[in-house]
Amino acid sequence: MIHHPKGGRCSACAKRLDDCSHLPFHTMPVHWHDGADVVVICTQFVPATAERGKPFLNPRRGRRV
Repeated sequence: MIHHPKGGRCSACAKRLDDCSHLPFHTMPVHWHDGADVVVICTQFVPATAERGKPFLNPRRGRRV
């Protein structure tokens, strides 16, 4: 089985630019199964709004959300 984090949480995470491939995704709660793929809910998620008191800046649009 291949475990992937839920993408929506990744895009809203303060650590979204970090390499998270070392995290133990196989131990995280399962959100959804698709054949050999498993989507998990990342337990290391940190909301981007909590990042040093700065407002979240959407990297795709370059504006505050």
